[in-house]
Amino acid sequence: MPKSRLFSTKAFILVGVLSSLAACGGGDSDESTSTKPPVIGQNGAVKVASLDLADEQTCGISNFAGAMLSAVNGARAQARSCGGAAYGAAPALGWNELLGQASIEQATSMATANQLADTGSITDRATRTGYEFQAVGENIAQGYTSVPKLMEALLASDEHCRKIMSPAATEMAAACVKASTGKTYWAQTFAKHTPFE
Repeated sequence: MPKSRLFSTKAFILVGVLSSLAACGGGDSDESTSTKPPVIGQNGAVKVASLDLADEQTCGISNFAGAMLSAVNGARAQARSCGGAAYGAAPALGWNELLGQASIEQATSMATANQLADTGSITDRATRTGYEFQAVGENIAQGYTSVPKLMEALLASDEHCRKIMSPAATEMAAACVKASTGKTYWAQTFAKHTPFE
């Protein structure tokens, strides 16, 4: 498990990569349309403003989905370096309820065990929701009390930053669940849906 000075603070982050977000080659679709989120209503794509997430899935943070999506898209809007790898500004992501279910499952499992760890495979979690993906990846973390504090830590970590900035992703969702001890457990899921026929 990679460590840096970031991990000596009050929380530490573990990379949950079972299937990396990498650009897919081939086909003759133009790149500008291949990176757009699916149409609202297709395969779990929703308007964030319409979401009413339970406090148990958001650590009681109001407007959780809107705040998270805004923070991630704000980070993607700027070119940055993630561990020496240069990333240009990436297209904004959409929010997906199916990916939300995968995030909730991971965050809940960690909170129940009161331990930061991958609990199974992100590919299995995404598949169980019915999400058909070309690429999927996940960031997990513990101990943060707000979306801005979480994002600051994730962007300072090379692997987590790469997932946030990946141009292969078109959608995301996230969850935050508190353990009985009060410690917070976070999961972000990023993916690209298999094209509709």
